[in-house]
Amino acid sequence: MKNPLKLHIWGLITLCIIITFGPNHAYADNNANSTKIYLKHVNEYEIHPDQLDIPLKLYIIRPESYDTSRTYPVVYAFDADLSLGMMTTLTSLVSRMARRSDLKPPIVVSIGYGDLKKAFERRLKDLTPYADHYDLPKRPNGKKWSNIGGGDDFLDILIQDIKPFVESRYNVDTSAETLYGHSLGGLLTLHALHSKTEHFERFAAASPSLWFNKRQIINDIIDFHNTLASTNSKVPLRLTVGGEEEELTGWSEKYSKNADFRRKWLKENRMVSNVNELQDMLFSTEGRIDVEFKIYGGLEHAIANAPAFYDALRFAIEPYEVRN
Repeated sequence: MKNPLKLHIWGLITLCIIITFGPNHAYADNNANSTKIYLKHVNEYEIHPDQLDIPLKLYIIRPESYDTSRTYPVVYAFDADLSLGMMTTLTSLVSRMARRSDLKPPIVVSIGYGDLKKAFERRLKDLTPYADHYDLPKRPNGKKWSNIGGGDDFLDILIQDIKPFVESRYNVDTSAETLYGHSLGGLLTLHALHSKTEHFERFAAASPSLWFNKRQIINDIIDFHNTLASTNSKVPLRLTVGGEEEELTGWSEKYSKNADFRRKWLKENRMVSNVNELQDMLFSTEGRIDVEFKIYGGLEHAIANAPAFYDALRFAIEPYEVRN
C-alpha cells in the first residue's frame, strides 16, 4: 500500500515555484490600493535576545486542527525570510495528510529577521560555526569573508530563548523536536547535531555547506559518529542534496552575470560529492548517527530546499525506525 504521505515530486516543485522563495512575511505588499493577505495559521513574534544586537522574528505555523488539549511535534527551521511562504504551504499540506494518517501534525517555528536584505547580511555570521581559524575559498561576489562564526551563539539563543518562548505559548511535545536547515542552515544543523545533541530528537540537513572551512564539519560529524554514547540510542539524521548542485544549469547558466566563476565555485565546493562522501562514511560504520539519505535528481541548490523541507516534516512526525 502506498504511503499516504507520499507526494509526487514534480507536483511539489510546481507548487513551491508558484509560492516562490522570495521575501515572505505574515502578510503581503502594503500598497495603499491593496489589501494585506495574511498567511493562515501563522503567528509572528519579535524577541530581543541579550546575546544578539538585533531582534529576531519568529513565525510559528500552527496545524490547521490545533487543539489546546493535545501536544504536537515541533520543527525549528532557519531562514524564514527566504522560505516562509514555502514552509507555510507545505506544513498545511502535511498537516492535512497527517490527520488522515492518524499522525500528529507538526508545529513549525521559522526563525528570521523580518527583512530579506538583513537576512542576507546576517545569515553568514549567525549560521556558521565558530573556529579559531578559517580557510575559505574566494566568494562568487568577490567580497571578503567577514562577520562569520556566530553560529554557536545563535544555537544558544535557539535553546535558551526561542524554545522556552515557544513552549510557554504552544503545546509542544518536547520529546519530538526536530532541527531543520538548508545550505548554511544545514551546516549549522549538523554542527548542532554533534555539539547540542541532547536538545533535539531529530536533525534534517538539506544541501549543507560542507565545503565551509575546508570541510571541518565532516570531520566533526564522523568523530561524533565514532564516539561511544552512554546509551544505545541513535541520533536520527536526514541528509539531502539536489542532484544538480555541482553544475550551472537552466536559468542559472543562461542568466548568470558571472557564469564562469559561478561554474568554478560550484565545481570546487562539491556540494553533491561532499554529501555523498559523508553519507558513505556514516553508512560504512556502526556508530551514533542513523542516517537517512536522498538525492533530488535534476534540482539545483535553492529549489532542492522545497522537497527537503517536505520530507523533513514527514521525518519529524512519522514513527522512528532505526535504518542502519
